[in-house]
Amino acid sequence: MKILLITLFIFLSVFSSYSQKQSKEKHIPDILGYHTLKCDFHMHTIFSDGKVWPTVRVTEALKEGLDAIALTDHIGISKRVKDVNKNLNRAYEIAVQEAENSGLIVIKGAELTYHSPPGHFNALFLRDAQKLDTTDFWYAFEEAKKQGAFLIWNHSIWKAPDSTFIQNGIAEWTNTHTKLFNKGMIMGMEVVNGQKYCIEAHQWCLEKNITMFGNSDIHQPITFDYQDKNRTRPLTLVFAKEKTESAIKEALLQKRTVVWFNNSLIGKEEFLTPLLHSIVSVSDVAYYEDVAEVRLKNNSAFDMILANIGDYSFINRTRIFTLKAGEEFILGVKTGEQLNKFKLKFKILNLLVSTEQSLIGEFECKLGNKKAVGRKAYK
Repeated sequence: MKILLITLFIFLSVFSSYSQKQSKEKHIPDILGYHTLKCDFHMHTIFSDGKVWPTVRVTEALKEGLDAIALTDHIGISKRVKDVNKNLNRAYEIAVQEAENSGLIVIKGAELTYHSPPGHFNALFLRDAQKLDTTDFWYAFEEAKKQGAFLIWNHSIWKAPDSTFIQNGIAEWTNTHTKLFNKGMIMGMEVVNGQKYCIEAHQWCLEKNITMFGNSDIHQPITFDYQDKNRTRPLTLVFAKEKTESAIKEALLQKRTVVWFNNSLIGKEEFLTPLLHSIVSVSDVAYYEDVAEVRLKNNSAFDMILANIGDYSFINRTRIFTLKAGEEFILGVKTGEQLNKFKLKFKILNLLVSTEQSLIGEFECKLGNKKAVGRKAYK
């Protein structure tokens, strides 16, 4: 009995530690009074050309700490397994039951699957996916809009292999897309799909004020494509008033999203700036002789790559350095004299406000009552 209890204690300790590690892996702070929700709005199951049962998608999402997912199996020219009944709502029904009482939001969706143009579009917040099952893409889009769906142009760099378009990795905006956009049927675009970043989609989102998305488009088990612990599935960070499906839809309509792609955040400055100041905190400003000591802390699961563009150099960091996820250290700032306050100014190299520009952030440092740590802080 004693050995059994010891074994159980060790197991629970390891499990607890593992669970805590898992829950911290994708932590991103809330901003602007909104909840920062981690979402993946594009994934497949055995009900089209995916390799897993819908319950697996729920388990994967819970393990990674996601807040919302959408199962978006193909409609149109989908590849259905002959052993699975043709029911375009069934994957959602199974996933919702699996996610019950877990806190994970499952959104009913489908992927409208047509050759380019128009290409592939996800329709989110559907009532009945069966009604979209047609080869007439205009009818499908109209029906989706009638159901109040939010429409996203997926992987715009993709062209159907048997189309007249060349597979060159360059997205093309055609007359068909202009017609869809003018009818309010291009509401979002995937800036990132899986491990592919589309610079054209990024630019169009900025120019045409389209909601940005980053989704996995996963077909296999998620671990097959993301085995490396340093590589995460792309996510859409949604800034919602509350953690509900209706609040997510409202946020998407208001374009309150940021894309998380590997070790980059892509979005508008109005969201990346408050994210920066929620993630990076500056405190405990003190002086050791004429060197200012500033405590920097990363309050997220995201590494920040900082390039110093301010007035002062550092005694223990080069001009470019990484503030790792969860890291905390004292930065020695060479101000040359003791100042009551001064500013640190950085270009955040992996926070992208456009296709060519990184976010600029300033931190005001005010002398406090803390005692300086001294030279040992720089060893």
